[in-house]
Amino acid sequence: MIDKRVLDCLVDQLLETSPDQTGDMMLSAASFLPAPRFDEFEVGRIRALLAASWDDEFGIPIPFATLRELLKPPIRVSHLLAFRKLNHVTDPVRVRNELISILNYLQIQASRLSAPRQRSFLASSAEQCRPSLGNQFSGHSVRDINELVEHSCKYATIYADPPWRYDNSASRGAAANHYPTMTLEEICRLPVEERQLRPGSVR
Repeated sequence: MIDKRVLDCLVDQLLETSPDQTGDMMLSAASFLPAPRFDEFEVGRIRALLAASWDDEFGIPIPFATLRELLKPPIRVSHLLAFRKLNHVTDPVRVRNELISILNYLQIQASRLSAPRQRSFLASSAEQCRPSLGNQFSGHSVRDINELVEHSCKYATIYADPPWRYDNSASRGAAANHYPTMTLEEICRLPVEERQLRPGSVR
């Protein structure tokens, strides 16, 4: 859930903008692209507050590279309209509600943009590390750690990104809404220790 203080600061910052430019200011901030129309300091503050709100609401860092691509010119009309709803809104409660709607809209759109790439990357990288390399999986990715167990592989460094089950399981951005997750106990039972050449090599 978004910290009320952070959201209130974001609302206050936007209300300091000219009413006919509030939506455009928010769009410039959310795009993480240069915003020559607006003061860089003001845009920077809104970006920082937006990032904090995103982290609170969805439990993950804001995907600024994805948003940059999503909102780069020529921008889709549906994206533009989502932000333009903020224009000429001066009531703090309405601004707050519109901001929450924009956050949810951006999260859904960013997920749609990222999903095909993630599936493509996982499929291609997993294919690269088949046993054709014999006992050497170094520099490659695997979908299942048991592939390494079966081939008795050990490594100086293991970079692991387990599917954590975030506390905010009720939000639309929760990991469990997009892929299978694991409890902390299940993650701790993964046979990672047996694959280390030395203790402390897991990142």
